[in-house]
Amino acid sequence: MSYAIRNTLILLIVLGLMGGGSWAYLHYVQESKIDELNKKLTAKQQDLKTKNQIANQYPKVQEKFQQAQKLYNNMDKVLISTRNPNRIFYFLNEINRGKSSIVMNYTFRDSTINDQYGILTSGIEGSGNYRMVNNYLRNIEYNKPLNKIVNLNISPKSDTPEKRDVNFDFVLKSYYDRASIFEQHANRLSNQAFTIAYNPFFPLLRQIQPNEDNLPDVESSSLTGVSKKAVFLLDQNGNLQTLKVGDEVYLGKLTHINLEDRSATFSLNKGGILEKVTLEVEQ
Repeated sequence: MSYAIRNTLILLIVLGLMGGGSWAYLHYVQESKIDELNKKLTAKQQDLKTKNQIANQYPKVQEKFQQAQKLYNNMDKVLISTRNPNRIFYFLNEINRGKSSIVMNYTFRDSTINDQYGILTSGIEGSGNYRMVNNYLRNIEYNKPLNKIVNLNISPKSDTPEKRDVNFDFVLKSYYDRASIFEQHANRLSNQAFTIAYNPFFPLLRQIQPNEDNLPDVESSSLTGVSKKAVFLLDQNGNLQTLKVGDEVYLGKLTHINLEDRSATFSLNKGGILEKVTLEVEQ
């Protein structure tokens, strides 16, 4: 074998070994590392997606937290710092505003002493709109000063059924601190507006009030003409009335004018029964 051929074979063998080694290194070493890095990348991308979703929810969570924190702070109960009944009257008068504005009469009854606390007993009576009375009672319960409402009575105020007013009376037991149990006492009072259910004292069906204001009685009147903005009604007394949308009639008001059909629609409330009455121009 010549020297040139031998060197060529040696060179080919060396190149083959280098190529095979490179392939083996890439296939068995680098490829596994690439797969591992791809898995880590996928995990990082999923983690980033999750954290972005959490970050997008942060403003809503923060808002809910602030609301919960406010409710928690208001629900934290403490004893009143003094046995003076004037402090109880001040508290009741302070929350008597806004959505809790009512007529209230306060009477101090007695005081009971225990080892670390005492109880001031008061009588409260008054009247007001049912929703405001409900707000008032719940603000007494939900404010920081520890008060307990007992013997609550609520009854409808019969002379004002349309205003949904009620009379109420209850006994209020207010707990005050005698042994410095709490380092701080309630100074700030909240006055919240609560969601109130339907007034159970307001009758669903009521007696129809007489037409004392001599308003046009739709059911005893006839429609004589219709324009774009008004209708002309011949009322129960034979008088010609001009009515616009929103104008009051007996038991209701004019709600719609149909110029094409030459008709007018009225919404009536007959003691809790709602009706729509449509009159057409008589030919």
